[in-house]
Amino acid sequence: MKLFTSFTIGALFILAGILFIAKSYFNVNINITRVVFGIVIILFGLNLLFGNSFYNRENNLIFSSGTINHGENTDEYNVIFGSGVIDLSTLNPENFTNPIEVNVIFGSTVLKINPDTPINVEANTIFGTTRTPENQTNFFGDSTYEINKTDDRQVPVLNIETNTIFGELKIVFEK
Repeated sequence: MKLFTSFTIGALFILAGILFIAKSYFNVNINITRVVFGIVIILFGLNLLFGNSFYNRENNLIFSSGTINHGENTDEYNVIFGSGVIDLSTLNPENFTNPIEVNVIFGSTVLKINPDTPINVEANTIFGTTRTPENQTNFFGDSTYEINKTDDRQVPVLNIETNTIFGELKIVFEK
């Protein structure tokens, strides 16, 4: 059963620690045992409902690790309670009018982009890390990064929106 991988158990311990801190320092009335037990029941229920199809979707890594290659007409990628690589290095920005959304929740992800493609990144981070190829880092809040900025208005720009919650997203160059 993939439900109780070391990553999932580690994420549960991290969540429990955060709840302890919230309870201690912010005087939030949280029954930590019930919250953690509730999350375990939810995870178990999702595993029973969806089985392997829940884990193995084309653009999702949920409770697992692996590599997601750019899919045609795919504009959303998710890594939840897992770790992986999202390879957008072969992506042609002319084919995307909407931003590409990358969500990392309780996970760790490397986002590969082509070093020749101009990219605008809107990074939304909560209790996590979003790092660009120029080592600009966002730990909490919203930030906007321009990577490979060009003054030529004819060159298409790829817009990427990232949402990192209790996780890590590292954007790297790769052809």
